Amino acid sequence: MFLHQVLFNNCVNGISFSARNSLITFAALSSSLDSEGVCINFFNKKIFRFFYKECVVKFHLTDECNIRCENCHWFSQPVHRAHQAVGYADYLTWISKNKRKIKSITLTGGEPTLYPDFLKLINQIPDALKVRVYSNGTNPHILQKITRKNVELRISQNRSVDSDFEDTIKALNIPYRIQSFNQDNSNLEDEVKFGEQEDGFYLIGKSCLCKSNSIRFASDGYAYHCEIGLRSKNKIYQTGLSLWNGKLRDSEVGCVIKKECLSNYLKENQYKLLD
Repeated sequence: MFLHQVLFNNCVNGISFSARNSLITFAALSSSLDSEGVCINFFNKKIFRFFYKECVVKFHLTDECNIRCENCHWFSQPVHRAHQAVGYADYLTWISKNKRKIKSITLTGGEPTLYPDFLKLINQIPDALKVRVYSNGTNPHILQKITRKNVELRISQNRSVDSDFEDTIKALNIPYRIQSFNQDNSNLEDEVKFGEQEDGFYLIGKSCLCKSNSIRFASDGYAYHCEIGLRSKNKIYQTGLSLWNGKLRDSEVGCVIKKECLSNYLKENQYKLLD
């Protein structure tokens, strides 16, 4: 009963406990809490997140795009197209197996609405999962057929648009945000300049450990550490995870910082210099 009282107090006060101070297993603690009915839902959620980190997952559904925005970071380097699109059922199977470990899902590209089974995929992802769609907004006839709940559109503003463009997006009746995909007040020139010279320090060419801030799948169904991998599909940048094999977990790779890394580099990846 003492353990239950401590856990109850922690629940009330919003205090998390540390594994260093407790050798209680997940199963034992869940059983104990369930027998007393004390803060069951709260602790089941908290304990699960303690043992299983929720991940932001990004699916680059396609490498194709129907326009070329100024300073587009995706096409700032050559993109090796996948030989064929991954079937939407493969995405749904993977999501179903890993949904308890997923914080949110982003559907992007290229332009994701060009993925042949875009609507079949997005409308069958469980509503409990937050889904963001990064799109240029040029296919509203497709976006208007989204029927799922818990979805948000992120629409590119990296080009000139008609005066009624935002009215068209608003009429979809889906939460949206119009934003720069190259980050606020920045473009490729600024990012490369950062890499070449920051406070007198030359960043490009330095050895580092590189870690992605999210789990990112390329259009071939394999996860990659960085945008160079997502574009090139080079196996040396793969994380060991795919839609068909591997475990959902954080990973890092030893690498050398290149100019090609710097397209959206600082927002997408963390790095630790080895020199």
